[in-house]
Amino acid sequence: MKPDKVCKKYSDKKIKIKIYTESGMVFIEGTSISLEFIGKLFLAQSKFKEDCGFQIMPKGAGKIFFHNKSERGLYIHRVPCKGNETGTRKRK
Repeated sequence: MKPDKVCKKYSDKKIKIKIYTESGMVFIEGTSISLEFIGKLFLAQSKFKEDCGFQIMPKGAGKIFFHNKSERGLYIHRVPCKGNETGTRKRK
């Protein structure tokens, strides 16, 4: 299943993920259905060969999946990167 289809499937499930950092740790918090959604999103991206990256953000695409106190979004990147021989996404 494509990552977009996972999002569509879970769009009416009242997902509210909270991603934040504290003491050098990244916390991903949510109900069991919210964590199931994230798991399915990771699996979908791992198998989606048309694109190597997928993102959802609390103040952008996918905002319906985030708790209003979420500090971070989620970028799932499969390597090697499509069209990049080094295999990684260039960071700014």
